[in-house]
Amino acid sequence: MAISGALKEQVGWYEAALPLKERRSRGHFSTPPRLVEHILDVCCYTAAHDLTQIRVLDPACGSGNFLAGVASRLVSFGTRTNLSQEELATLISRNVWGFDPDPVSCFLAEMQLRAIHPFPTDLHIHQADGLALPWDGEPCIDLFLANPPY
Repeated sequence: MAISGALKEQVGWYEAALPLKERRSRGHFSTPPRLVEHILDVCCYTAAHDLTQIRVLDPACGSGNFLAGVASRLVSFGTRTNLSQEELATLISRNVWGFDPDPVSCFLAEMQLRAIHPFPTDLHIHQADGLALPWDGEPCIDLFLANPPY
């Protein structure tokens, strides 16, 4: 499912409305959707592969461009493999993780995911600095995604 033009405008407005100095101080650098698609391709995260066991994390998800790209590919994978809506919702809930210290960014990331697939009730988008969390234990993550040059 494509993200609506109105939601894209809201996300784009928020990203563009922050002055450059403010974006730099917050570490807020949005990855353009075209670059997201390229990075996911390079990582072989495509609907042609089995995506059921690949947990993905964007530790600084911002407004969710990477998460939206991942969810879109999960929906394509679900269509290709005839997953039910409930199975797909469970897959998205289990495998898509994002952290960001900015509450507005977290809200926009959640909205992007719900625009792609509205059924998951437990989305793992958390207001926190994912780069500062102790990573000894859960969640087990298979693919870390972040905007270049990280």
